[in-house]
Amino acid sequence: MMRIELTDNIQIAEEFRQEIYSDLDSNRLSAGFDNRYLKSIVLGYDRKDSPAALMALYCNPELKYRDFQTIAFGNYESKFDKTDSLTFLKICEKEAIFLGAKSIIGPMNGSTWGPYRFRNESASDVPLFAGEKLVQKEYSETWREYFPIEHHYFSALDVSLDASAIVSVERKKSLSDSLTFRKPKMEYWKEELSSLHELIHESFMENFLFSPLTFSEFERLYSGFDQIVGQGFTWLAEMEGKLVGFLFAYRDPTHRNRFVLKTLARLPKPEYLGVGALLTNHFYSSLPENTSVLHAFIHSESKSVEHAEKMGVETYSTYSLFAKIIHKK
Repeated sequence: MMRIELTDNIQIAEEFRQEIYSDLDSNRLSAGFDNRYLKSIVLGYDRKDSPAALMALYCNPELKYRDFQTIAFGNYESKFDKTDSLTFLKICEKEAIFLGAKSIIGPMNGSTWGPYRFRNESASDVPLFAGEKLVQKEYSETWREYFPIEHHYFSALDVSLDASAIVSVERKKSLSDSLTFRKPKMEYWKEELSSLHELIHESFMENFLFSPLTFSEFERLYSGFDQIVGQGFTWLAEMEGKLVGFLFAYRDPTHRNRFVLKTLARLPKPEYLGVGALLTNHFYSSLPENTSVLHAFIHSESKSVEHAEKMGVETYSTYSLFAKIIHKK
């Protein structure tokens, strides 16, 4: 029979999960704990009383699923078999109910600003690209048996590098007269971050499960990204000196001549319709020949799916985000 402990001590939890996978490198682990929203950590021991499973429970007041207050299940690790893993999930659900949750969503380390979703393919079947974490394929399979609601994402490979079909010729012509592109000014990185903070929040505010960050939180999260942005493949779009679009991309060191397009955002007002497509094409034109681009982590119900179909991209890998209503009327 498994033994369960509850803690809110991050150091204890870090040591515990290192023991679970002591023979594997740090890329195996599901990133750090977010102490802003952390409420409880469930530790599971196997029949030999060895560390076997871990789950962090987060209560982000901005995070609601179907209008219910949500507990996010994150930092999941398990060496249990499927039967014991399902039992462990049930124990975690009871703890979420005790904490007052009406719904559960995961895997998510507190918010969508950190790691969330499980990859459905193993790394041996579909190699990881830069920006992905190594996750056991069994995790997604086990959670799918426990959680009745699922949200789908995918990453798509583009070898044609032509986003022209997304925007009409007339719209392209009208935007071209006022739209300019530039790379971030790295000597003014903090100022650039401030502008990006405003743009990203306005662009994503209505997105599924979005929760805001203060600028200081945003700055801490992306303070080390200047080295990636400094590679020269990130672009800003401006109209009359105002930042209206942003494309964040980087070279993929795991694959020769491949880039990862991680984030594409524009202001949501109708007058900026088409900015994303033109920004993407400008990025494409800056790349070396014989290059491919991975569009990372696209929500299957977003507008990006329609754009991906028009561009003729191919699905590379898929991901699942799980949710469950536990509200008792």
